[in-house]
Amino acid sequence: MYKLFKSLFNADNLLFLLVFGLIALFIVKADVYTASTFNGLCVWATKVLPVFLPFFFLTTLLSYNNAIIRLSKKLTPVGSFFYNAQGVALYVRISSLISGYPVGAKMICDLYKKGIIDRNQAEKYSTFTSTSGPVFIIGTVALGLYSNVSYGLVILTSHVLSSALVGITFRKLPDNRPIEALTQKKLPDSIVYDAIYSAVIAVLISGGFIAVFYTFAEMLSNLKLLYPIEKLLCVLLPQDASHALTEGLIECTRGVILLSATENQKLSVSLCCFIISLGGLSVWLQSFAYLKVAKVRFCIFAFAKLAHAFFAFIICSLLLLLV
Repeated sequence: MYKLFKSLFNADNLLFLLVFGLIALFIVKADVYTASTFNGLCVWATKVLPVFLPFFFLTTLLSYNNAIIRLSKKLTPVGSFFYNAQGVALYVRISSLISGYPVGAKMICDLYKKGIIDRNQAEKYSTFTSTSGPVFIIGTVALGLYSNVSYGLVILTSHVLSSALVGITFRKLPDNRPIEALTQKKLPDSIVYDAIYSAVIAVLISGGFIAVFYTFAEMLSNLKLLYPIEKLLCVLLPQDASHALTEGLIECTRGVILLSATENQKLSVSLCCFIISLGGLSVWLQSFAYLKVAKVRFCIFAFAKLAHAFFAFIICSLLLLLV
């Protein structure tokens, strides 16, 4: 009996049943979930595409350029002091802080494929270079949802400081390959075409993740599959906040929008900071699609994101006492 139960309810069969159920639900309520997918695409088109496409192009262009080697040498003393890391880590971190998810992961992937960093460096840098950007935090969240720029500054400050703390926490991970040992490579003749192609593919993949998981979160909520997590969070949080936070675990943007409509505004801001720093399942899968190329262990990345979220929540809650 046990063997029969185990054969019927293994991971593959359960995944098949879940996917089949979601397909059936989409067909039955096509109008609802088509609208949800459209909303996800609108978020991508208005908030992600205008920033990510040019930035992906420029960072990809730089990854072909030997200037990264020279820049990383100059930043190495700073990176070594804070994170016991090569200067190229700060280049990735600054780029991620400017643009947001999943720029850091993509740059780590590009640098690894170009031979600029090795697997150990990729794994270490992934712990503190996975961040959201000021355009989303201040523009979308603070001004668009809360109409309060000070909330955006608090979230951004908490987000940046907490990611720095995570980097310091993981500073003992190995980073023994000096950038100085790298050889400069001849630039390909099709560098502009390659950079454009890479940028377009990357931003389209990002849009696909956002649209699909935006819809996926609503489906799971309607099927009550997120209900156990929601009820568990209700022990600590109000009902509306626990519902919003639960959906944010699947898709960050959706969770933030729902949190901004909850009653306790300062609590919702702290939880927004938590969700933005965590990223949600959509950001995790987007990022790890790049990081697995660099052979980064998922457990390291996941633990770093959880630590980032909890540090951010604590710092944000403390800073909000001053606002």
